Amino acid sequence: MHGISDYKFRLRSGTHLKNNLVLVEVDNRTLEQFSEFGRWPWQRDPQAFLIYSLLKYNPSVLVLDIIYSEAEGVRIPVELESDLRRMGRADLADRYSPDAKLVKIINNYSKKIVLAGGAEGLCFSDCDKAEPSPELLRWAGDFKPSSPFIENPLLNLSEYNSVASHFGFSVAQAGRDGVLRRVFLYYNYGTHSFPSLAVSAAKAINPNVEFSAAGPQLNFRDNIGKDHALSAAEILMAEQDSESGKRLKKTIAQRLENRIVVLGVTASAAGDFHATPAGLLSGPEILTTTIDNLLSNDFFQLPSHLLTTILILIVLLFLALIEKLKESSTSLRLMVLFLVMFGLMAAADAICFSRYINLPSLWLYLLLLVSVFITLYQKYSIAEAQKAFIKSAFSKYVSPAYVNELVKNPEKLKVGGVKKDLTIMFSDIRGFTSFSEKMDAKILGEFLNEYLDAMTEIVFASRGTLDKYIGDAVMAFWGDPLDATDHASCACESAIKMMIWIRQKQDYFLQKYGVDLQVGIGIHTGPVSVGNLGSSKSLGYTVIGDVVNFTSRLEGATKEYGVSILSTEETIKEIKKSGRPVPPFRELDYLGVKGKKEPVKIVQIFETQPAPQILPNFNRAREQYLLRNWSEAILLFEKCGDDKPSRIFIERCRHFQTNPPPDNWDGSWKLTNK
Repeated sequence: MHGISDYKFRLRSGTHLKNNLVLVEVDNRTLEQFSEFGRWPWQRDPQAFLIYSLLKYNPSVLVLDIIYSEAEGVRIPVELESDLRRMGRADLADRYSPDAKLVKIINNYSKKIVLAGGAEGLCFSDCDKAEPSPELLRWAGDFKPSSPFIENPLLNLSEYNSVASHFGFSVAQAGRDGVLRRVFLYYNYGTHSFPSLAVSAAKAINPNVEFSAAGPQLNFRDNIGKDHALSAAEILMAEQDSESGKRLKKTIAQRLENRIVVLGVTASAAGDFHATPAGLLSGPEILTTTIDNLLSNDFFQLPSHLLTTILILIVLLFLALIEKLKESSTSLRLMVLFLVMFGLMAAADAICFSRYINLPSLWLYLLLLVSVFITLYQKYSIAEAQKAFIKSAFSKYVSPAYVNELVKNPEKLKVGGVKKDLTIMFSDIRGFTSFSEKMDAKILGEFLNEYLDAMTEIVFASRGTLDKYIGDAVMAFWGDPLDATDHASCACESAIKMMIWIRQKQDYFLQKYGVDLQVGIGIHTGPVSVGNLGSSKSLGYTVIGDVVNFTSRLEGATKEYGVSILSTEETIKEIKKSGRPVPPFRELDYLGVKGKKEPVKIVQIFETQPAPQILPNFNRAREQYLLRNWSEAILLFEKCGDDKPSRIFIERCRHFQTNPPPDNWDGSWKLTNK
C-alpha cells in the first residue's frame, strides 16, 4: 500500500534541512577518538562536559535526545557526602556525585535545554492507567483522543525533571511493515497528554505556537548535509588547549550560535536506527527532521476531499471516454491513451508531492491498471468474436488462406454496402437444362458437386470471392473483401484455368456422366455495390449493379459468338493499369447496352494462343467492317479459317450488303437473346 509513496521519496533525493538546525552526533568517530571515555553510555562527567561545551556556543535551544533514567552510582560513601554538604563543601560533594554536575548544568540552562522521555511502545487504547509523577504534570495538557498512549514510559530521574523547563517524549514507532513514515506530536499518559520532544523544541523558541495532535507523515530530509551535522568529536577537540583547538572553536561557534542544536547518539553500537522511505535513519536524524518539519510547516498531508473527488472524477471521465472509443479504436491507440493518462496522473502526483500533498497514488494507479486490463480483455474478446464472425461469414465465399488474411486485417473488411470498382465473373454450362432433365437426380448431384468444387477451388486459388451458385452457374468477384489492385488480372487468370481444366476433363465427364461439358464465361470490370446486402432476415455477401447485369449478359453472349470467355475493354485497361501481364485477347465487337449512349467494346480472352493467321486478318477485317467495306471485310474474315466469330461477321456483312445500317451507325450490335 505504501510502496508508491515510498518510491516517490526515493525519487526525490538530496533534500536538506531548511531551518537553523544542527545535529551534533555522538557517532562512531567520537567513540573511537575518545575511547578513554569507554563504551556508550559514557559516565555523567564526560557527558556533562560535552553538554556544557555545547552551551558555551550559545545555541538558542539544546535538545538532548538522551534519557537519564538510571543513576550512575555514588563514587564516595553516602555518609561522607552528607558530611561535606553539612560542612558547606557542596562543591566537593558535587564533584564526586556523578549526576549532580549534570543536574546543575540543566538547572543553570533550563530555559535552553529540552529533556527527552521515552517508552517501550505505543498503543491506541488505555494501556497504562498510571498517572504521571508530580514533576511531569508541569508539562501535561488536556487528553487528546487522537493521540496514542505511552506504553511503559521511560523517564529521567526526578532530580533531572525537577530542574528542567522543557520536556517531551521521543518515541519512534514503525508501521506494520517495519517502515517508519509518521510521527506523533502528542502522546497520552494516564488522563493527560504530553508534547513530543520535537514540539517541546519548537515551543522552547516560540511558546505560543500550537500544533495539531494528528500524526503527520514526515517530509523526510534524506541528506542532513555538512552544514547541519557535526560530530561530537569536534566539540571535544575544540576544548583542547591548542592552536588547532582554538581555530576549530571559532568555526564551531559560527555554526552553533543561535541555532537549535540536537544532541544524539548515531553510533552503530547504539542500535537506534529505523527503516524509512528515505533509507535507514537514526533516531536523532528522525527527530531533527521532525523539528525541521514543524518549523517549516511542511509535513506531508493527505489531499483534501475536494481534490480527491476531482481526481476521481477525472479518472472516471477518462474511463468513460475509453469505453466510448473502445470499439472504434485499435488496442494500440487505447494503450497510447492509457499511457497519456498515466503520464498526466504521474505529473499531477509529482506536482502535489512537491507541494507536500501525498496523493493516494496506489488506488488511482490500480484503478487505471484494472481499467487497462478490463478494456484490453474486452477488446480481445471483441476481436475474437470478430474473427469468429469473419470466419463464419466468409469461409463459404473465399479460400481458407484468404479468410485468415481477413482475420489478421479485419479493418480492411467493409461490412455493408459500399461503392467499389471490382471485376465480376459469370460462368454457365451450356445446354445444362436439356441434359439435366434426362439425368438421375443423384447422378446429377454428383456431377454438379464435382464440377462446382473444381470451379470454386480455382476461384479461391486466385483470391476470388464466391458470390453464389445459380443452378450450374458460378458467380464470383475479385477485389473485395480485401482490396486488390490486380483484381481484373486474377479474374481472367481464373477463367483461363477453368477452361483449361474443363478441356482436360471433357472426355472424363462424357464417359462418366454422358455430358459434353461446354462452358461460357463472362468477365467485366466496373463500379458495383458490395457488402452484406439483403433483408434483415436474409443477408448475403454479394454485389449488385449494372456491371453485374452486363457481366451476366456477356456470359450469355459467349454462345452467340461461339467463344468460351468474353470480357470488356474496361477489364483489359484495368489489367494494364495493375502492371500484370495481359492474357491473349482480341477486340471482338461493340455491344449496345440499354441506358448507355456509348456501346461497350467486348473482347475475347483466349485460354491458349490462337492460330497465327487469325488475329492479323480478323483485326483488318474488323477495320473494313467498321468502314462499311463489306466485300473487303468478307474476304479478310474468310482468311481466318474455322473461326466462329469470323463466320458470324461474314453473315453480318452479307446482311448489311442488302440491308445497310443507318448513317449514324456506331458499329455496335444488339444481342437478340441472352
